[in-house]
Amino acid sequence: MPKTTLAFHNFNKKQSENFSAILTLSAISLNDKWNVVAIEVASAIFVGSEQGLTQNAWDEIQSKYIDAILVAYSDNLAPLKSKYELLTKITKLPARAELIVLLNQLAIELEQKALSATTESLETELIMDQSLENKEMADDLTETIRVESRFFLPNDYFLGVLLESIELRRIYDCKSPCGAHLYLCPQQKKYVFSAKRTDLKELLLMSADDFTITELSQMDFEQNTKSMESKKLNDLLWLATIVGSQGRLMKGHGLDDVIHLKHWPDISHIKTANHYLIIAAFMSRNTVDMETIVDHTEQTLEDVIDFHNGCHVLGLIERDDEFSLNSQPVSDKLRQLRGRIFESLHLNIAGE
Repeated sequence: MPKTTLAFHNFNKKQSENFSAILTLSAISLNDKWNVVAIEVASAIFVGSEQGLTQNAWDEIQSKYIDAILVAYSDNLAPLKSKYELLTKITKLPARAELIVLLNQLAIELEQKALSATTESLETELIMDQSLENKEMADDLTETIRVESRFFLPNDYFLGVLLESIELRRIYDCKSPCGAHLYLCPQQKKYVFSAKRTDLKELLLMSADDFTITELSQMDFEQNTKSMESKKLNDLLWLATIVGSQGRLMKGHGLDDVIHLKHWPDISHIKTANHYLIIAAFMSRNTVDMETIVDHTEQTLEDVIDFHNGCHVLGLIERDDEFSLNSQPVSDKLRQLRGRIFESLHLNIAGE
């Protein structure tokens, strides 16, 4: 069952829409992303009632959705034995502050349930006994799964191979399962790809075990790519990071890190980067944490994290001890102006 999904029981269409609107407005303050789904697959269910909820009705609903967490949503909750509740009329909207606190509490419990289920599954597969050695093994596996789910680990994706090529200054021929070749030449700071961009994105999501890597000499590289167009290696570094990170911070970084953009990245190869221009403009003038960047640019946290990761890999991010906020939130007029400026650049090279 997916984490942080919710549904409504005994809500009419209007009530469901109003609740979803409040949920959207609260998203920036939530620790996890919540989605409204079908009630059969929801991990949390808000149970509404205008006349009050009886314990028998509550127990019957719980027996029907045994894997979900129920939240009582009524102005008459006295008879109930419920762990989570919002004391409000179903015909009214919940207080946003109370909803945020509740959803963050639910997210913690759902994560604990997911980790517990994963540990139980691992213990079954490994047929573990009660020895200390096996218990430590289960703890290590659980920790690995937790870290991998919350952080972007470059070595799990093509980015790890790319960073290795640059660090060791080795020329690589990376052949994907579809037969496309991606040539890396860190000495000349360029790469060559022999297929279409959609194939490139598929390769960037693979790990080193998923494709064939051959080290080439400079002469072999020149021979294999002499009739092919080369592109800047930094462009590939950016793309590999953005494609792989998917809104997850790299390990060792936190949302509360105070950061500054030393200078703008070259994103002229991306035709859909208007939101990155807004983030870059704000970060270059301010030294703040990522949540402040989100608040003042009105961009998503996922986009801010992806932008941070891309700039970090390119060496454009620096951490600071002092918080310095010099800019006001981005106005609609300024955003529209930047959009027109960006469109006027005619950056028609294929983007994300």
